[in-house]
Amino acid sequence: MLITESPPRERARPAAVLLAQAWLQRNEARVRLIATIISVVSPVLIGIADQYNGDIQLSVLYVLPIVLGTWVVGLRFGIALIVLSVGVQLVRDLITTFVWSSAMVPLWNAAIRAVF
Repeated sequence: MLITESPPRERARPAAVLLAQAWLQRNEARVRLIATIISVVSPVLIGIADQYNGDIQLSVLYVLPIVLGTWVVGLRFGIALIVLSVGVQLVRDLITTFVWSSAMVPLWNAAIRAVF
C-alpha cells in the first residue's frame, strides 16, 4: 500500500481580506492614478522641506515615493522617479547659498545619489 500525502487545504480567507481584494479590483485604475500623483508630487515636496529644513537631511525620504511608484505603476516609472528625485536634489544644491569648493560638487553629489 502506497501512502500519499493529500494536497494541503487552502485556508479560508477572512471576510475583510476578500472585501479589500474586491474593492481593489473594482478601483484599480483609481488607486493607480492616486499612487502616480503621490509619487510625482512627493519628491518635490520633500525637496522643498529639505531646502528649508536646515541641518537634518531628508534624503532617505526620497525612497518612499520611488518604492510606491515602482510597486504600483512599474519599473520604468520607478526609474523616472529616480531621475526626478535626483533632479530635485540637484536643483536644491544649485540654489542653495552654500559656496561649493568646485562647481562640479553638486553634479558629483547628483551622480552619487543616482547610483545609490
